[in-house]
Amino acid sequence: MALLSWEKPKKVRSTKDHNAMHSADCSVPGTYAPNMSQDDKLKWKAKKIGGKDPRIEVRKTTEGVLVSDGNCTRWEGAAQVLIVVRPDGTAQFSMNSKARFDVSELCAVFGECRVEMSTWSTT
Repeated sequence: MALLSWEKPKKVRSTKDHNAMHSADCSVPGTYAPNMSQDDKLKWKAKKIGGKDPRIEVRKTTEGVLVSDGNCTRWEGAAQVLIVVRPDGTAQFSMNSKARFDVSELCAVFGECRVEMSTWSTT
């Protein structure tokens, strides 16, 4: 079963309404509030980028887990993640917090990227 979703997620509300609900003017730089369904947030969303810098951009929102140390209960591992996969086999990760991944799932995502890139023309 393929993990990567190549379709652009549908917005759940207009950009105007979404921006009014999720203003980040007073928030930490890099604050991001996805305007998509919960199901779409949890998908591995992929986008092919061509031109002089060909790559695949993969985005994922991780839910995290609830952790309690006796004094404090908090979410850990919840983040918005961007993975840029390049044809030379390298990957660059950007995220706004710690993220937890299933290693076999992450390896499968890289495998799907490699298969897709193998179909790209080298001219």
